[in-house]
Amino acid sequence: MGLTAFSAFIDDSLACHVHNNRFSAHTLAPGLHKFSARADGKKQKKNIQTVDINLKAGEKYYLVIDVVDRYFAGSISLIEVTYNTAKKMFVTLKEETDCGL
Repeated sequence: MGLTAFSAFIDDSLACHVHNNRFSAHTLAPGLHKFSARADGKKQKKNIQTVDINLKAGEKYYLVIDVVDRYFAGSISLIEVTYNTAKKMFVTLKEETDCGL
């Protein structure tokens, strides 16, 4: 697919444009939040897969954008990963500091 950036959404609002080999960090209030990503556009689609997480104060959560290529189309999903998995990934990633907003 050759994707170079993704739009990340938190609670249906655009949170960041995340480029390949980058990550973004966000501070959120505790409680239930909805996360999603798409390859194009600045608005959340209604039929897109979301990950709902009930955030707890003082905890850190890690989500990975997973891209599956399929001939002429692909799919994007978010996967929650553990700190140990995220730590290994951070070695090769840079933080997306301005988020392109």
